[in-house]
Amino acid sequence: MSVSIIVPVLNEAPLLRSFLAHLRERATGAEIVVADGGSSDGTVELVRDSCDQLVVSERSRAIQMNTAARAARGDILWFVHVDAEVPWGCLAEIERIMDDPKVAGGFFEFACHKTWFTG
Repeated sequence: MSVSIIVPVLNEAPLLRSFLAHLRERATGAEIVVADGGSSDGTVELVRDSCDQLVVSERSRAIQMNTAARAARGDILWFVHVDAEVPWGCLAEIERIMDDPKVAGGFFEFACHKTWFTG
């Protein structure tokens, strides 16, 4: 089972590089797809080498996520925002839950910290 992490962004340059490093560390092996909605702060340039795919769409979180979902290669789509801290063992937990044929999806409870990724 493969996981694609979809990250919708709009002018997230100050947080994005450290957030993507955080994802790589805690979700090793997942495909990371960044969906930009027309950032004007250098977000696109920052993420080109930090994600597996970069998609650009019109500015609308729903359109961005749908565009990225169509481009993603994973069996499971996980939508995560830049201000989230993903838990250790997240991919193993997703795979464990999704092994149950009665489960169609799920979520993690996150603590969001806009300042957590500074520095």
